[in-house]
Amino acid sequence: MSKNRKDLNIFIDNAIDEVGKSRNKQILIEFNKDSGNIEIAVSNTCDNDIKLNEIYGMGYSTKGDGHGYGLSLAKNILDKNSSKLSNKTEMVNDIFTQYLYVKIK
Repeated sequence: MSKNRKDLNIFIDNAIDEVGKSRNKQILIEFNKDSGNIEIAVSNTCDNDIKLNEIYGMGYSTKGDGHGYGLSLAKNILDKNSSKLSNKTEMVNDIFTQYLYVKIK
């Protein structure tokens, strides 16, 4: 499996898990292309208090014990492939969004 697909799978799996607990069950996946990147945005409704500065830490989870390894794995992949992959994370109101950028040039 390619590295960008693994990151994307982690982002989508997390979105599916989160909306299962959310009052408003919405997921939006967007694909956009500009001159040098493909942007993939995975957004989901979220009722949890997310600590954006901690989400990539090993073991950080809003799901409880035994979770918290997917995003640290994704960050590891992103860091090892920073010449081709990057990301951004944001929380606006109750919408959590993970952006994955894949350089195409």
